[in-house]
Amino acid sequence: MAIVKQTANKLTLSFSSWSFWIILTFLVIISSPGYLSILLPLTPKQLTCDRLEKEKINCQFTTWILPRLSFTKVNTKVEDFISSKYTKLSKINNKYEKHSLILITKQKRIIILSYTTLKPTRKTIETTELDPQISRAESQINAFVNNTSQQSLHLQMGSTFGLYLFVLLIIVPICILIFSQGEFSICEFDRSSGYIIKKRKWLFVFIKTIKHPLLDIQDVQIEWSYHQHQGKRITLFLSSGKKFPLSTYNANFSRSETKIEAEANLIREFLYLPKN
Repeated sequence: MAIVKQTANKLTLSFSSWSFWIILTFLVIISSPGYLSILLPLTPKQLTCDRLEKEKINCQFTTWILPRLSFTKVNTKVEDFISSKYTKLSKINNKYEKHSLILITKQKRIIILSYTTLKPTRKTIETTELDPQISRAESQINAFVNNTSQQSLHLQMGSTFGLYLFVLLIIVPICILIFSQGEFSICEFDRSSGYIIKKRKWLFVFIKTIKHPLLDIQDVQIEWSYHQHQGKRITLFLSSGKKFPLSTYNANFSRSETKIEAEANLIREFLYLPKN
């Protein structure tokens, strides 16, 4: 999408990649449940319990959305703790299993770890296979409850390495995609100053400003992406031999070549360059 504004001495073209953002938002929404099912078991978790009396145990369960960042920390108090329980339930026509670690108190039950996996097909595995992390945590918690001489328990769960790996493989590529294709740009051709000024912004925040003298512009052309159906853009050719694109290819996605050519001719006319 492009917006054109022109005065006697200034020509401004604004390019926005709305089609890219709409497609990206749609993909994120439909894939979020799957990402969360992977992410939640990986987030670091900590269970700290103190024995106040022989039969009275209070705990605090802490989880971090991102490790070592205090503002992502969530604390949950667990009072009058009795025991823990590992449950495994079949879901969705018995094709999936939900694994959960539950803390049992006198008043309620609190799920501190839960995720879904594909259900094994072999009966021998189906009846015996347990998640080692949840099973180990359940054993340690219940051993503490039954051992009245043990005054405290400090238990770490989750995988910091797994979380960083998830961020590296999923979040980082999305960020790279946003900063490479999700650009909004404003290009001002100003005869008064004698410069073209391009302001590039991502996520509605201006990040970078580039400018070149108008006298350096030798030609204005329309460039096609490597795969022609993916988009096109207006590019300035400078006297130094460098190219100066006014937008990303995605900013002109689904726009007709006639409209883009009309904008290119408007720039040529403003710069007193011959039209194509």
